Amino acid sequence: MLRPVRCLWATALVLVCSLAWGIEREGSSWTDLQKLKPPPPSEISVIVLPFWAKGQTQSEMVRGAVLLNLRRHGFKVVPDSGTLSGAARATDKLVDQDRLREPGARPDRQLAARVGKAASAAWAIYGEVEELRTDVSHGFFADRKTGTIDARLVLVSVETGDIIYWTRVKGTWGSKVYARKAGSIERKMAQDAVAAVFEDIGKALPAHEVGPEVSQDDIQKYIQDMGL
Repeated sequence: MLRPVRCLWATALVLVCSLAWGIEREGSSWTDLQKLKPPPPSEISVIVLPFWAKGQTQSEMVRGAVLLNLRRHGFKVVPDSGTLSGAARATDKLVDQDRLREPGARPDRQLAARVGKAASAAWAIYGEVEELRTDVSHGFFADRKTGTIDARLVLVSVETGDIIYWTRVKGTWGSKVYARKAGSIERKMAQDAVAAVFEDIGKALPAHEVGPEVSQDDIQKYIQDMGL
């Protein structure tokens, strides 16, 4: 009789899941960017370099969330390749063609400015994903999965090579959902963290239309389009 009872409890835990999401941010304020009087996002072309990370999937989860939020706020993503994954691949080629880049080195503002200039971008974004992982602790009725994110995003003016906005996001996300997969937790963290950053950036911009929120499915589709 013990076994069926355990299964029933596990099912109940899926339905009445307990979630906790704590996030901390440091870095620039939207008022710093506002002082530069940026034009509407529809007039700003932006290139997004690959994020440095321990794994390519983690890198693309965050870059995908950034690209999707750029599109949500109406920015012009370059190189214009028809799709966000196409823009990412075209950007990777520009990075690989940069003769001053040190192989294996983390991206920096100088690289971002050079690649941005090659793509005729006004802004360039780069960063690092120090942590984006899920840890699992096994319980009798359900596993507890705890996600961790630690990522930095840097926005560079291509014209001047200066950093005009930066932020570091750190947080944990806990779930008692029995069947929730680690990948979905990591997409959730990337989705929420990047959305919070763009909510801040959006305050510095002139009034503009904002599209529907980026979903985990949107990020997953981007990752699949990148062949991961």
